[in-house]
Amino acid sequence: MHLLGHFWMLLLHRIARWTARWESPGVDPDTGLLKLRYSQFAPGLIVCGALGSLICVNSIVAANPPHDTGELIGISAGYLVLVVLAAALLWECLGYNVVVGPDGLDCHSAWRGSRFITWQAIEQLSYDPRDQSFTLNVQEGKQFRIPAAIVGVREFLAECQRCLPQEKLAPAEHGYRKFEVPL
Repeated sequence: MHLLGHFWMLLLHRIARWTARWESPGVDPDTGLLKLRYSQFAPGLIVCGALGSLICVNSIVAANPPHDTGELIGISAGYLVLVVLAAALLWECLGYNVVVGPDGLDCHSAWRGSRFITWQAIEQLSYDPRDQSFTLNVQEGKQFRIPAAIVGVREFLAECQRCLPQEKLAPAEHGYRKFEVPL
């Protein structure tokens, strides 16, 4: 069962990356500017992942029913953790977007709120292959992440090339290669 759970999550991650890669980037309706966001299929994938995980837990519980109150509390806690994780992922998915403009980036995160980052305030763009995300390192030590599963990453990288000096993009070279955007 444990292997099935890993396979399920890997499959959902691959589908999310695939839909983000082939879906057309969004456009902000007010300004007509590039809008980075999660795929329109992401909420459905999150719900499918949560339901699939709950089905796996249900089958484990059906094969080994709880024998005492402690086991019942543990199983209930497991269900609660799955539901909370799914809710947190949905919150992130629905609250995240970045509007790429000529003066900078209008960033909205479900967890960190909204902020505007000027192109001049960006100290560097880096890429972390472990969590597959780009990180904007901003003055005053602040950061903002652009996950690889976001629709419009290629266009974002091209805009970074246009607006940032080459030395600020060097730490993201691996990410540029991964997304087949010449640096």
